[in-house]
Amino acid sequence: MSTDSRFVSVRRNQRPSRAQIAVLAGCAFVLGLALSAAAFVGVWQTTARQSDRSSAQRALADSRLRDALARSATLSLQLQHTKASLLSARGDRRQLKLELGTATRQAAVSRQDAAVDRTRLATLRQRAAAVTSDVAALEGYVATTPSQALDSGFLRSQLQYVAAAARRLQQP
Repeated sequence: MSTDSRFVSVRRNQRPSRAQIAVLAGCAFVLGLALSAAAFVGVWQTTARQSDRSSAQRALADSRLRDALARSATLSLQLQHTKASLLSARGDRRQLKLELGTATRQAAVSRQDAAVDRTRLATLRQRAAAVTSDVAALEGYVATTPSQALDSGFLRSQLQYVAAAARRLQQP
């Protein structure tokens, strides 16, 4: 073997020296560190990307949750107002039903009173017609009979009869 060559060749049967073993072990260790560092950086970047995506999704979900809570609060307030309006309308409905019932009863009473009044009016008309007829007959008697021939007792009884009939007309 020549000594001027740049590379030193090791014979196969020759054992490596301690320095060579130490250098080889050091190189393997450095290579292991470099590969571990590369793997760590790759994992770290992937985890950071996933964490960034997760943070963005969490922020979006938080924003949507705030929007949903605001809408829910608005709708809850509208529901409360609607329930209050419905309760008020139900109260008004009950009051109107009571008033309608009262008005219906009053109308029925008024119809009955009107029927009674019509009957009374018919009776009064008959009585008035009778009094009118009696007064007309008395006037005819006074007009056709000479004044000396008028019977004062008959006139008195006829006037009492007409006065009693007039009083009956005034009574209900």
